Amino acid sequence: MAEDIQTEPSRYELPLAQLSSENQDQRRNAKNTPVSEESLAANAHWFCRLRWVIIAMLAGFGVFTLCGTLPASLGLRANATWALVCAGVLVLCNIAYLIHLRHIGDAPKPNTAHYNLWMQIVLDLLVLTAVVHFAGSLETHIANAYLFHIVLSCIFFTPRQSSAVTLLACVLFLICVLTEQAGILPPSQLHLDTTVRRSIESSAGEILMVVGSVWGILLAVWYLASHIADKLRQHEHDLTETNIRLIAAQKERTRHMMHTAHELKTPCAAIYSNVRVLIDGYCGEIPDEAQGVLHRISVRCLGLASQIQDMLRLANLRSEGGSVATPKTVDVAEPLLWSIEQVMPTIDQRKITIKTDIQPALTRCVEDHLKMFFLNLVSNAVNYSHDGGAVHVTCKPGQDNRPNFSIRDEGIGIPREKLPHIFEEYYRTNSAAQHNRGSSGLGLAIVQQIALEHRIELAVESQPGKGTVFQAILPPDNDPPKPRPNQGDTRWPIS
Repeated sequence: MAEDIQTEPSRYELPLAQLSSENQDQRRNAKNTPVSEESLAANAHWFCRLRWVIIAMLAGFGVFTLCGTLPASLGLRANATWALVCAGVLVLCNIAYLIHLRHIGDAPKPNTAHYNLWMQIVLDLLVLTAVVHFAGSLETHIANAYLFHIVLSCIFFTPRQSSAVTLLACVLFLICVLTEQAGILPPSQLHLDTTVRRSIESSAGEILMVVGSVWGILLAVWYLASHIADKLRQHEHDLTETNIRLIAAQKERTRHMMHTAHELKTPCAAIYSNVRVLIDGYCGEIPDEAQGVLHRISVRCLGLASQIQDMLRLANLRSEGGSVATPKTVDVAEPLLWSIEQVMPTIDQRKITIKTDIQPALTRCVEDHLKMFFLNLVSNAVNYSHDGGAVHVTCKPGQDNRPNFSIRDEGIGIPREKLPHIFEEYYRTNSAAQHNRGSSGLGLAIVQQIALEHRIELAVESQPGKGTVFQAILPPDNDPPKPRPNQGDTRWPIS
């Protein structure tokens, strides 16, 4: 079937992602168990960072109230030193939280991050109650600030635990109001005008209405937030279970592929060896017709052996033990020149011109993987070029000392709609299958897996009838080791 010819080149960037953890702790009950200890520790750090903003706001307000007659002109009381005191208390608490979190990182123990978050929330609620008292518990809406901690507790904790935080906030607000009405704490407020407070305090019903409305808002928000958080946890749990099953299926598929490839490798090699014995005349003279048949068998055996080898390489790359080699600093020029040398027989046979601009550039990787990466891309460019065509190979240091590699051919090209599929196993366009019948269909799948393995940014640009360009940005030589990535949603695009 003929491919459509396009006038504009198409570009596709290979999606890369971080490896999803297979930790069995993810198999938790979404309704009754909070998020993992690692997530809680990250949330605790985030909570501490956010608290610095609150501290700055309180301290700024306290300083503002000391600015002479300016607060009074806005109807506010001057000298709100309570704001500075509350800010100071939060500073000391925040430092203590961070010290505790640092010890968690040094010697992690079960539930330590959980306790740290509980400590943060409880002490924050106590300080917030003091702020509610000084700002005006009845005549202002400052009591709604409890909602912040209630929503966070719904995210951090189980519904039962978040309900305890909500009840604590309700009780603290009630205690604040009762102690003010009983005269234990002298009433205080931000506003100079006390008309609203006197109006509310003139009737017990008004006080009950204010307390009841605050309680109603707190409880309603807790119910909605906990319900949404519970649904999200359930979805996360389901996705985790699905991911675990998919990983298990991928492992089984890889294991089966390796087993099948190993089973085929030995008889294929035996067939090829025996065919070569016959062709070379060790068993007597062979008729010309039989020579042709044996030659075709030999060619098919070589093709099958190449496909089996590609299957084993891809399976080894995807298996857990496929990355046991230690990454090291490699000059990209060396494996690239080696890859070109490997395909020189085909280049000479088809009279293809190789134009190179290869400069020394260092990267950190497994050298054998980099050889496979370049060999498949170079072979791809040569195999899908026209006889007498040209292949342009460049490599040079780029930004941040990251090697920039590109290989451009003037071959058959790839249609726009086919570009997202070229890295799939055994996927080949009609024109590719007609142009190169001997391909295993696994070369670009191997390229993709190595790119994922070594965090190589890879993009392809192509135009049918005019050729294809593969571009790659490799990690620098000082790139620290990171966990193996896998297919997912995170993109590292080429700018």
